Amino acid sequence: MESCAQKDAGKKNDSKSSALKDSFLFYLKKAGGKELKEYEKEDDQLPAVVIAFQSGDSTFVVPETPGVLEECQCAFEEDTLIVVMGVVYMYGTSLYVGKVSKNFSGSSYFASSENPSYRKRTADKWEKEIEVPAKSFTLILSKEYPFRIGETIFGFLEAEYPPFEIKEDDITETMTSKIKAYFACKVDEKIF
Repeated sequence: MESCAQKDAGKKNDSKSSALKDSFLFYLKKAGGKELKEYEKEDDQLPAVVIAFQSGDSTFVVPETPGVLEECQCAFEEDTLIVVMGVVYMYGTSLYVGKVSKNFSGSSYFASSENPSYRKRTADKWEKEIEVPAKSFTLILSKEYPFRIGETIFGFLEAEYPPFEIKEDDITETMTSKIKAYFACKVDEKIF
């Protein structure tokens, strides 16, 4: 079988890249973020706009907020692009992670705290950290494999994560997350 180049293949990739960038810029503005060039001047870390459609027992048909700005980092480690969005607190973390390689893609929610406060619904023991693989997800990127260190990529992550439990002040709550996120990041060698 013979392969041939498609005349419009570059245009298709450019239009996907442009559409993801335009969507990111639209949601960045809606969430009250700065212009993209202002982020690029200050440092290499670009933001993600995370829109929650479900958090805990609350389901938002139309999210209450236009999205929350969160930190975003990308790294191309070995043969895998890792995208991390979320918040690192002094005493814990709350992160959405997307991974893609030539033969694999996946997403998970990761959280940690100073005290044992998390457990999967099937576990008996409380843990200081938890990783919950997505039960469904979509990850769309402006660039295709392989990724180059230093290039800026735009993307979209939509994911639904199964329930887990969180304990605060002896009150246990079941958490379920369903999100959409539009992001931009500069590909680095490692996640910091």
